Amino acid sequence: AMSARQPRQPHVRDDDSSTRRLAVVVAYDGYDFEGWQTQPHGRTIQDTIEARLRKIFQVPIPIAGSGRTDSGVHAKGQVFHFDVPESAVPALGFKDTAYTMEQAAAAAESRLTGLSENCGLPPSIQIRSVRAAPAGFHARSSCSGKRYVYSVCEGIGNPFASRYSWAIGRGREL
Repeated sequence: AMSARQPRQPHVRDDDSSTRRLAVVVAYDGYDFEGWQTQPHGRTIQDTIEARLRKIFQVPIPIAGSGRTDSGVHAKGQVFHFDVPESAVPALGFKDTAYTMEQAAAAAESRLTGLSENCGLPPSIQIRSVRAAPAGFHARSSCSGKRYVYSVCEGIGNPFASRYSWAIGRGREL
């Protein structure tokens, strides 16, 4: 019997000085994805980003999001974090430990942003920024708020906006 895949927990930086935490802002069109969080048989935002991080760092890099989204949901500025093990830092181009976390964040950002053929992510996922996370930061518990926007179109809708709005027909009340 196959069991459901369990969510992975990122490294805890406060107890492990051999990791460095980075905070990331991501935007995505979730239409072709099965939501944010890892699913046993689905293509998710989390799995796609983690696969890219694994290619960059050559080790599994679990991420923790500020929240989850359902299948087909989009985000303009969702925050997640990940911890870079000290042993994986050379993948960012540093030959020794003489670097700042800001330099590590800038190096990670340069490998995760830009056109899809350069950053290794599909065009529907764009990393907006990578920064050194402050002490004690956790994407979920440090989140100060979330904003949800629902777009409703009265009428038959627009095929160019169908991914982003809900057409309800004419004369209906919400």
